[in-house]
Amino acid sequence: MVLAFDDRDLAEMRAAQADHFNDRCLRLTWVADGTDELNLPIEDWTAAEVLSCGFSSSRQREVMVGTEVVLSNGQLRLPIGTPVDHRDRFRITHRHGSAVAELDAVNVYEVLGAPNLGPSGVVLDLRLATDGRAEAEQESS
Repeated sequence: MVLAFDDRDLAEMRAAQADHFNDRCLRLTWVADGTDELNLPIEDWTAAEVLSCGFSSSRQREVMVGTEVVLSNGQLRLPIGTPVDHRDRFRITHRHGSAVAELDAVNVYEVLGAPNLGPSGVVLDLRLATDGRAEAEQESS
């Protein structure tokens, strides 16, 4: 069996990808913060870590999530081995090296479907988080 890329090729591709992560994001991990009156989990997201990334706010495109077609608002590239849960959210904090407004609700995205693993990194399809949490944070400031 012939491999498409040998170990040296993969290492070079991953290094080149890491050199082109011009953006930074804050990974927000999902936590169940108790239960409501119907005994359903109260969802919350807590800041986990700041990551170097590559963010693209591309035009909307269709993404399959299970049996549903969902519109994606962007893609996020992360280094190989970055742990990602489908419930995670990402707040874009820096674009092209410049800081983004901290409470800008437009910059909080949720993961669509499973991460796509490529030879040089992990690619996530994203959509804007619209549960009202980010908008409420912005109004209270």
